[in-house]
Amino acid sequence: MSTNEALTRAIEIAGSQAALAARIGVSQAHVSYWACKAKKGVPPEHALTIERETGVPRFELRPDIYPVSAEAGADCSKPEAAE
Repeated sequence: MSTNEALTRAIEIAGSQAALAARIGVSQAHVSYWACKAKKGVPPEHALTIERETGVPRFELRPDIYPVSAEAGADCSKPEAAE
């Protein structure tokens, strides 16, 4: 998934660019710029807020800043079987 697709999904979850902007404390123009013109997408300082507000993971919004770790998909609630 591209960073633009991740932001588009966050906008859809919020309901609109204006709604996402209100939820994260920026102007609608900022969200529009990130969606249409920003080369890297969402600034890193907003990726965590967007994740909290929409559920779109930070590593999809900014994989260059928040890479997926090998443990990200591991289920830590179950102990591993002894070998």
